[in-house]
Amino acid sequence: MLPPSHPLIEAAAKPLSNNAEQHLAVSGMLRETADPEHPDAAAAIARWEEIDGKKRPQAWKGMLYALTAISLLAFVIIGISMNRSIRMIRAVTSFEPISESVWPKGLSPAEKLLLGDPSKPLIAQKEALHLSDPDRPEYYAEYSGAYFHGNSSFPSGYLETVARIDPANSFFLYNAAGRTGGDSVEKVKSRRPKSSSPPRMREGVHLRPIPAETEWEITDEAEFAAAMELIGKASGMSGFDSYETAMAEKRVILFDQDTFVGRIHALAC
Repeated sequence: MLPPSHPLIEAAAKPLSNNAEQHLAVSGMLRETADPEHPDAAAAIARWEEIDGKKRPQAWKGMLYALTAISLLAFVIIGISMNRSIRMIRAVTSFEPISESVWPKGLSPAEKLLLGDPSKPLIAQKEALHLSDPDRPEYYAEYSGAYFHGNSSFPSGYLETVARIDPANSFFLYNAAGRTGGDSVEKVKSRRPKSSSPPRMREGVHLRPIPAETEWEITDEAEFAAAMELIGKASGMSGFDSYETAMAEKRVILFDQDTFVGRIHALAC
């Protein structure tokens, strides 16, 4: 049994400093050390917690308000930062006119042509780049892709042009085969797979039945034949290059990698 003059009992009878760790430590020590049979033990602990708790509500409320304010401020800052980043990404990935302040400075006419005039439609940008050097296959790859995207067909003389400027590259022929022959076949609606007999099992667990093989129906014999002919020619060529990586590398080096805006533009490219 602890005497009334014991330091722990004295500590329980008077307020402590505003220290949460000390509060928890003393509470634990009182509960572990005080004799539970002593008639004043529970009263001493309760008294200490009551006195100590009276000192804390305002402090704890103040800390709670401060933490709440900091959290809200952090969310506001993060929100503003994300909004700016999203607007920047939208600007650099669209073909709308963007501010001169974020466009690379000191570009040569050829470099400006490589990036494209943001005030013009995509096809016009790529056509201008192609016409600046008609024998560059990487320029024609971008132009023909943009042309197909806008017109659902390739530029006039597409196969003749690629045969002249890039005869060993199968990319153009595979591209033509896929785009022109894609609508010549149609997937047949597969029947619901029947349960395997006997059921497929693995370690006592039922497995899904093996689905029926996918069936395709030729809807346009002429287009299908033309696509297969292109695939046959492409398979005998020695190379395959869409030039996307090479063009991206040419554009990335035009941006200032030491600034946030420059890195965002380079990332968009």
